[in-house]
Amino acid sequence: MTTRATVLLVDDEAAILETLSLQLRRDHKVLVAASGAEALRLPAEAVEPVLAVPGTRRF
Repeated sequence: MTTRATVLLVDDEAAILETLSLQLRRDHKVLVAASGAEALRLPAEAVEPVLAVPGTRRF
């Protein structure tokens, strides 16, 4: 069994999160958050930041 990569989507627009989730969940494990603060509450092992999110600071 192949392990699927995990993707974290962060956006304050629910429609964008839903659309991207539907596309990505076929090949990836998808986590969603409606804000940077919500994303930061996820377990640290689940998050590897690649882009700056307004209202948060990079690790």
